[in-house]
Amino acid sequence: MLDEEVEKIILNAQKNEITEHFIYEHLAQSVKDLHNKEVLKRISDDELRHYSFWREYTHKDVKPNRLKV
Repeated sequence: MLDEEVEKIILNAQKNEITEHFIYEHLAQSVKDLHNKEVLKRISDDELRHYSFWREYTHKDVKPNRLKV
């Protein structure tokens, strides 16, 4: 079980990761250059993996920051 303060920090990191996942995913969809599209898609996938990593500790789903997305 996580300390309350540590959990708050991790949940914030988790929210940032899922937010960045959606940002990079949207960017990848809007870019026409295939190389850049692939790079952005890889970054998006990495951010989703980071989100999943933190979820292993919190056991909570977090919604992205819609204003940033």
